Amino acid sequence: DTVAPIEATGVPVNKNISLARYANESSVQLRIIYNAGSNLGGLFGGTTTGGAGIAIDNIVVRNAADKDLGVTAITGPTSGCGLSNGHVSITIKNYGRVAQSSYVVKYSVDGGANWIEETVSTPIAVNATADYTFNATLSLPTFGTYNIIAKTELTGDEDASNDEAEGIVVSQGLYNSDNAYAIFDDEEFVNDWYADGTNSSWEFGKTAISQNDSIWTWATNPNGPVNPSEESFLYSPCYNLTGMQNPILK
Repeated sequence: DTVAPIEATGVPVNKNISLARYANESSVQLRIIYNAGSNLGGLFGGTTTGGAGIAIDNIVVRNAADKDLGVTAITGPTSGCGLSNGHVSITIKNYGRVAQSSYVVKYSVDGGANWIEETVSTPIAVNATADYTFNATLSLPTFGTYNIIAKTELTGDEDASNDEAEGIVVSQGLYNSDNAYAIFDDEEFVNDWYADGTNSSWEFGKTAISQNDSIWTWATNPNGPVNPSEESFLYSPCYNLTGMQNPILK
């Protein structure tokens, strides 16, 4: 089978190849060979240089499952301010060959140690998806970054590899204030700031060149150089300043 040429735009080309003729084989190998000219072809093992390409061994060919549900995405909540009373929303897909109308979905915000479980009766046709929002109120006890795991539990599910999906949600502190100085200067709010990005070295501490040992600050590695190829960010909590007549940030 030959895939259509891929243009310079980089747009992916999809190719569906029937594997029915391999159903009774005990050992199947998928081999990908690039035919991209003498230079690129040689680099990837292209046919112009007689290269062997890329081989993927031990492919299992079987009938599609009758019962197979899974979570394809966690669609809510999005990161933001004061998320302690939100709800988790997910998208569920029926990968199987039989429509489903009764199944269990669950989510965890602590890496799978504890789960919130609910039974769903929304019908899902074959190869269709359905959106679902949990009735349970999302509990994010402290501000910070949470790894949410959501998954399906269908009795007799024949493929557990596609049952679950993961997502990251950041809950930021939300403060109402008529005087922002108390918020910005008070050390008890330091945990509501968080760092993100690539190879972040942000820390809350005392710098090596501080003129006053009592001064604490957020800095990129207070006592040394930043990390290689660092592209990092520092996020503050959220402040509601609608009660201030003339807010100024210095």
